[in-house]
Amino acid sequence: MSARGIDKSRILACHNFYPQRYTGFRWDKYRDVNAQLAPLGIRIGGFIASHAPGTHGVWDATCGLPTVERLRDYPADLQARVLAAAGTTDILFGNAYASDEEFEAVWQAMEPVEPHYLSEDHQASVARMSAYLGDDVDLLNQKKVRVEPLYDLSPVEKTILFDYFPHIDMGDSSEWIWRSRGARQFFTEESIPQRRYAQDFFQRGDVVMVNDNYKHYAGEVQVVLEPIKNDGTRNLVGRVSPDELTMFDVIGDGDVVVFLPAR
Repeated sequence: MSARGIDKSRILACHNFYPQRYTGFRWDKYRDVNAQLAPLGIRIGGFIASHAPGTHGVWDATCGLPTVERLRDYPADLQARVLAAAGTTDILFGNAYASDEEFEAVWQAMEPVEPHYLSEDHQASVARMSAYLGDDVDLLNQKKVRVEPLYDLSPVEKTILFDYFPHIDMGDSSEWIWRSRGARQFFTEESIPQRRYAQDFFQRGDVVMVNDNYKHYAGEVQVVLEPIKNDGTRNLVGRVSPDELTMFDVIGDGDVVVFLPAR
């Protein structure tokens, strides 16, 4: 394209929208198409659905106007986060009119969190992670996941889960968990006592934190993707809803993840 004088920044490849329920684009196919478009360096558009009362669209649309069927009934901000994480650069509401609350939620979800906790030692840790991953970690390219906090979390648990930055999986985790190790290096003087539970297993979507019973790893945050045994070394600190777990289809090795409290 550039060889023929075309300015790629002025090109938008946009997916279709689907008024009729159960006819929207397949989620895996959407990701595949975006993966083919991304190397071309052009913008990629996709549609999300507003759930505001009285919305309308083409052909008497009453079920929203999203691109991806799987996302049709998700909250607007989750639709936007999922599409953005799948490489979508231009996100549009398909139906009119989205509410002010939906626009605000989407804006808050998409606005990058300013890097923090980046002391000199912390910056060195991020540099080591970048070297391990073989590329620079883009701190402003963030994938955000809403977590429902459980129990009366201690101040250090809340800080690690929602304020520590950046949460990153190094790419060598098992299929059972998504794993963020960084916090354990900066909260070594803090205590995370064991919280006891009746259940023998943590389930998919549970968010756990390693406690003092395995002090070397204490403070590590893990999202359970397959049931794991509760061996007393992890505290249950939150839960990711089944819809929010869609984000883990598009969170890759070395991606910066920000945990947001559930709305």
